[in-house]
Amino acid sequence: MSKETGGKAFPGIKKTEKTRLGDFDRTEEGMTLRDFFAAKAMPLAAIDIDGKQMGAWNETADGIAVRAYKMADAMLRAREAS
Repeated sequence: MSKETGGKAFPGIKKTEKTRLGDFDRTEEGMTLRDFFAAKAMPLAAIDIDGKQMGAWNETADGIAVRAYKMADAMLRAREAS
């Protein structure tokens, strides 16, 4: 299943590298905007609705990561709507 990622958060940079076998071009890929938004949302994803910090005893890291990506998806939808 493919999700809309919003494109690159930091577009790739094309570099020409010189090697003993000759020159070749390489593009460094940036992270997607969805990944960037999820990383920014991670601290909020670990906070309970009441604003208290949730610990590992309350939720798994996978659950927090899923919530961060749900927030990122909402940000992408809001971005598209504006």
